[in-house]
Amino acid sequence: MTTPAAAAGPPAESMHGSRLWPVLAGPMLGTFVSSLDQTIVAAAMPTIVSDLGGVNGLSRSNGAPRPPG
Repeated sequence: MTTPAAAAGPPAESMHGSRLWPVLAGPMLGTFVSSLDQTIVAAAMPTIVSDLGGVNGLSRSNGAPRPPG
């Protein structure tokens, strides 16, 4: 019977330098684009709400369900 450590094989080499940069760049770019999107939507929300006819149209603009009542 083999142990889990023996079945895993040789240890993987660590990532550093030019191999690590693409791995970190993806999440950093995704975070930047997400925050930029939220900034643009927050600035445009008053215009969107007025175009939709008030706060009753707000649920249509952000995709959230309208609260009951």
